[in-house]
Amino acid sequence: MCENKQLEKQLQDYAEIAKTDKSVDAAGLAIGVLKDYEENKVSSRVRKWAYWISFLFPPFGLIFSVKYYFFSDKSDARRVATICVIITALTIGLFLLFVWIMFASIGTENLNQIQQINPEDVRSLLQ
Repeated sequence: MCENKQLEKQLQDYAEIAKTDKSVDAAGLAIGVLKDYEENKVSSRVRKWAYWISFLFPPFGLIFSVKYYFFSDKSDARRVATICVIITALTIGLFLLFVWIMFASIGTENLNQIQQINPEDVRSLLQ
């Protein structure tokens, strides 16, 4: 959000300059600023790939996080890295919850079945 406010302030400054000096092309300056603003962002295609990989292959999402957090000079790279970490953590958490639920349900069934075994039946089988 800070970047948007900064961009808005810069565009307002250009509009004020254009009002005072009629030779200044405010539209041209605004187009240049917007072009630079868009070029300094992680492309939407790359962001989507990073998010999908973070979701489908959680450990590899951390690679994108490190890449964008430490090695990218794009303006929204830290936000993309943070979202990749959140998606990766949620996916790992959901996977662990799913595994825990699976093992918990298996364990109680087996425990109930083992408790229902009659020791006399086991002895008769062994003889």
